[in-house]
Amino acid sequence: MKAFTFMMLMTSVVLLSGCSALIGEEVGRLSVEKPAVDDNQLNEVSTTIDLTKGESVAIWTDMDLEYEGNVRYVFRSSLITPSQDTLFTEIDPEDRSITIGEMSTTWMGETSTSYEGKAFDYTAEEDGTHTITAYFVVSDAERIAVNKADLVLRK
Repeated sequence: MKAFTFMMLMTSVVLLSGCSALIGEEVGRLSVEKPAVDDNQLNEVSTTIDLTKGESVAIWTDMDLEYEGNVRYVFRSSLITPSQDTLFTEIDPEDRSITIGEMSTTWMGETSTSYEGKAFDYTAEEDGTHTITAYFVVSDAERIAVNKADLVLRK
């Protein structure tokens, strides 16, 4: 029994330590504490990251939500490059190419879901500090509980 428990523990350690090699090391996180409703009462969060030309950073979402019925939710974000160019994008957490740790249940129209999902990669076109700003918008704040809505940057 002790050997079996030790083997399970070692397997967990190997899986967790190998995870960053598979999905990248976290280099930044934007945590939204309160969502906006239809672009009103914006609660922007931002972070900076130093990139060299050609270097990529993966943009992930880390979500934990509970909602009733159909509620639309998105991140609206901007990226300011070192030369002050601004790129705007809307990130739909449901539109992801990779998903890890997903748990989701729906019962009588009420959904509880949590997951991490890869949205896209951004490749720097110039050296320097890039600033990423985002806010989280929901279509109906009364029908959704946002336990976590984070944008995660990974290299």
